[in-house]
Amino acid sequence: MENPPAWSRPSSFRKSAAAAVGLQAVLAGVWWAALLWIPALRPLFRPSDAPNATLLAFALPDVLLFAIAGLAAAIGLWHNVSWARPVLLLHAGAAIYAALYCIQLTVLTGEAQAAAVLMTPSLVILPTAIWSTRP
Repeated sequence: MENPPAWSRPSSFRKSAAAAVGLQAVLAGVWWAALLWIPALRPLFRPSDAPNATLLAFALPDVLLFAIAGLAAAIGLWHNVSWARPVLLLHAGAAIYAALYCIQLTVLTGEAQAAAVLMTPSLVILPTAIWSTRP
């Protein structure tokens, strides 16, 4: 049996962080599926004068760094493995960057408020998850 990593916090903190990050990751996958299958949703998440390509260009990095890395971090945190925290940090950096981008896009254009609203929880959940798994 593998010894717990030295950075591990009590199980309740780690598992709460894992659940929150995992939920965000799954919802991101659902959101991208909805955008791909229901094109009528896309205007809610981009400025009206921007083509769909400006939104869809985020699909690959978002799926890889937000959905998949987030799910991997959640699984790793849940099972208390040593690689979970670095994956969480990668995921958090990408997600926080995206959240700030979405908020700034709304500030500059007055549009795409749905993107800013959906990404804002990342600015609270992920720093909290990082804090709860700190060394």
